[in-house]
Amino acid sequence: MTLTTALNFMRLHKRRAAVTAGVFVGYTGICYKARTWESEIWRLAIAGSISNAIVECTFHFADTVNIRAKASEKSVSTAAMISKIYLKDGVLGFGKGFSACFYGAAIYGFTYFAIYKVLKGIFKDKFGDKVDFAICYLLAAFVTESLTLAFKFPFDLIKCRLQSVNQIFKYKSLPHAFTKEITTNGIGSLYSGSLPYFATYATFVCLQFSIYERII
Repeated sequence: MTLTTALNFMRLHKRRAAVTAGVFVGYTGICYKARTWESEIWRLAIAGSISNAIVECTFHFADTVNIRAKASEKSVSTAAMISKIYLKDGVLGFGKGFSACFYGAAIYGFTYFAIYKVLKGIFKDKFGDKVDFAICYLLAAFVTESLTLAFKFPFDLIKCRLQSVNQIFKYKSLPHAFTKEITTNGIGSLYSGSLPYFATYATFVCLQFSIYERII
């Protein structure tokens, strides 16, 4: 993307650029101050938010290519899909849905690690003498994942639509996407297809954490 293209984009999206800059500065400031917080739970929550946001945002480019390839009516190679996205939308085409990716990842990481830390202690204290502690971690991970995915799923849904089939939904931005869905189809529309996602992802993550806790 050339400097001219970047400047033109900034002019056309002044409000979005201002909000993005404000969020970035505020988020960075909170993360920086979190280093000195006394509460271990809140420090873990911030660490989880940062790590999850970094990973999700770093691989957003690859995720966009993956989602577009899956949504394509014809079977195409990775190289062909990259070329198709670039020719149609330029470099910015790979960043579609980025805001939903960032907000969803940051919120999910924060809530997951905070809730998991609390529930792990509660279940261990309550059931630790009766069952294997790995069961406590499994239960804590599953409950935590179920709760936090309730926050993450709507962002993931909007992100995937922005990445691949926005010609159908015609979302102008992340706030517009949420507003349009809620006013047109109700809050329930933000959880379309959530059940299999919850069942698969929650089970996957809770097993992963339980095995990890058991090993260490």
